[in-house]
Amino acid sequence: MNLTIIVVVFFIAVAGAIFYIRKMEKQRTEALAVVAKQLGCEFQENPDENFQKSFDKFQLFSKGSSKKIRNIISCNNLNNTCDIFGYTFTTGTGKNRSISTQTVASFSGRQLDFPDFDLCPQNILHNIGKVFGYQDIDFESSPEFSDKYLLRGKNEKTIRSLFNQRLLKYFEKNDSLYVEARANRVIIYKPYQRVKPQEIKNFYNQSKEVYQQLCEALGV
Repeated sequence: MNLTIIVVVFFIAVAGAIFYIRKMEKQRTEALAVVAKQLGCEFQENPDENFQKSFDKFQLFSKGSSKKIRNIISCNNLNNTCDIFGYTFTTGTGKNRSISTQTVASFSGRQLDFPDFDLCPQNILHNIGKVFGYQDIDFESSPEFSDKYLLRGKNEKTIRSLFNQRLLKYFEKNDSLYVEARANRVIIYKPYQRVKPQEIKNFYNQSKEVYQQLCEALGV
């Protein structure tokens, strides 16, 4: 096989892969639009620039480059707003380039004022980091929570006040959650995991439960 044929075959394969990916993404967008209608929510394939900028202060959205939000399902009432969407960003370059895609649930309320915090499952790297002064807010009254989760934030006193015994027990029983709060908004997600359209309703209900637990702890 000469070089010309190899090049042609290569480009056909690349074009085929691109076509397949675009087709699958289109099908996903169409399926999510149907889910939004079933939930009685609005759907938007691409947000305006201000929507994406509103997440700039969150730790998840501070990573990487080529950041993109798509396929937004929005459920609103008088006091609360919920947006479920796909978020993609790129890290590294060349052979080390990696694309991260996850489904994010965002909840916000007019009367809310959460202390800024980041909560995620604890791993061995976090334990090593703590030896060198990496922050982790632990609770002597809840060693199980402290073993399972890494909790960080600037205003430790206010965060400790929010995480009362009831909230700590809730997270002990639900030990794989990633939660971030900034002022009146909370986001919930699992890194690198994109929820299937048929599982969006369950993801919404699970995320809503987390949000409600946080609101109750806040006294709202």
